[in-house]
Amino acid sequence: MMFPECLNAFFVELKGQDWEKAVSQLNNTVKLLFPIMNEYIPHLRAVVRRKAPTTNYVSLRKWRKVILSQYSDATIEVKARFFDEV
Repeated sequence: MMFPECLNAFFVELKGQDWEKAVSQLNNTVKLLFPIMNEYIPHLRAVVRRKAPTTNYVSLRKWRKVILSQYSDATIEVKARFFDEV
């Protein structure tokens, strides 16, 4: 279901601990849907059971750079166990 008045699209992946695989899958999902959702801002969220990277983790920064180069204003976050979107 799409809501034209809300231009944010949230994509969530749940994983045990492989956060990089979760982010890769999220990125692939957005790539597949982008042709029909190109006016939406993608927000990628990965929730892992354990071993979430810190904000400055080099590999996460690289993923952020990749995502932002493909979709302007996109966001990507990885959290352990619990994710609270305010």
